Amino acid sequence: MRSIVIVLTLSLVRCSTPQAGSSTLLDGGLPAGTTGNGGALPLGSGATASSEGTAPVDGVTFTGGFSGPGSGVFTFGLGGTVRSVTLVVPASRPANAPLVIAFHGTGGTPSDFFDEAQLRPAAEANGVIIAAPQALERNGGRGEAGDPDHFEGSEGWSTSWNLSDKNPETNGDLLLVRAIIQSARNVLHVDSDRVFVLGHSNGAFFSYFVAASLPDRIAAFAENAGGAVRCAHREAPGAQFTGTAPSCSALSQQSGFPSCSGALQPAPVPGSRMPLGFLAHAVDDNIVSVAWTCTLATALGSRAYVVLQVPAAGERFGHAVTDDFASSALAFFKRYRRQD
Repeated sequence: MRSIVIVLTLSLVRCSTPQAGSSTLLDGGLPAGTTGNGGALPLGSGATASSEGTAPVDGVTFTGGFSGPGSGVFTFGLGGTVRSVTLVVPASRPANAPLVIAFHGTGGTPSDFFDEAQLRPAAEANGVIIAAPQALERNGGRGEAGDPDHFEGSEGWSTSWNLSDKNPETNGDLLLVRAIIQSARNVLHVDSDRVFVLGHSNGAFFSYFVAASLPDRIAAFAENAGGAVRCAHREAPGAQFTGTAPSCSALSQQSGFPSCSGALQPAPVPGSRMPLGFLAHAVDDNIVSVAWTCTLATALGSRAYVVLQVPAAGERFGHAVTDDFASSALAFFKRYRRQD
C-alpha cells in the first residue's frame, strides 16, 4: 500500500505523495512526523560498539527456546503451555545484533505479519534479528476485565494477545516475551540494551503494553493502528472516530473526537522510565480509531514520535500496515538503547 505522510515541523506543513513503499524522510531515515508534545525528538545514544548489553539476566522459567543461530520456527514451554515463535536471522548481521519482537493482529499469524509488514527485507537491510510469537486463541477477550481491545461482549474465538492480566509474573504472553529475550541473549547473543517490540492492531496495543509492563527490558516500541484508550474500551459509544486532519492536535478539534478521561488502558505510563514510542496510524481507520494513537501520544508526551497517514482525495488507507512501517520503525529504533 502506498504511504502518504503529512510532514510536520514546528513551522511548516506540506503534503508529500511518495512512491510506493517510501516516505518523505528526515535525518536517520525517519519519516517526517512530530513528537507527542510538539517538541524535539530525543537524540538518543544510538548503536555502540559490539556488546551483549547490560540488562539484568531474567530468571523467567521456560523450556525449549532457540536452538541455534539460524532462522526457523521454535517452541517455548511456559507453565504447561507450548508456544511457537518464528525467528528470522539475517544472513548479514553484526555481532550482538538488536532484537525486535513482532506482534501480529487479531486472528493473525507471524507469517501474515511478516508478509504484510515486509519484516524480512527490513531485517536483512538493517541487520536486525526478528522474533514473531504466535498469539493464543481467545474468546475475543469476553469476560476479561481490563482488555480495552477485546472487551466483554465482543464476539468470537480468535488469536489475540492478553491485555487483561497486568502482572508480568502471571500473564502468559508477557512471560513469553521475557523468555524470548532471555533465549535470544543465551543463544544469539543479542544486545540486551537494544531489545525492541512492534505490532499492528491488537499487536500494536500489546507492543505498548509490553513496553509499559517491562520498561527495564525494552529500549523502544513501535505501534501501527493501535494506541491506548481512556474510554471503557476502544468501541465505547461515540468512540469510533475517523478524521481528516494531519496532526493529533487538529484531530482533537474535529467533531466526534472522544473525550473520555478514565485511566489509561491497557496499562498506565510507568512512573520511572518509559521506553520511547514510534506511533503510526491512518486518520481514516474505521476499525481502530486514530484517536487511540493520539490518546497514547498525549500520555507519552516527548517520549512519543507520531506519524499520521492522510489519504489523498479518492484514496483510502483504513486499517492496514503501510509498506514503510517496519523500515521506519527500525530507523527509529537505531537511535535508542535501553538507557535512553
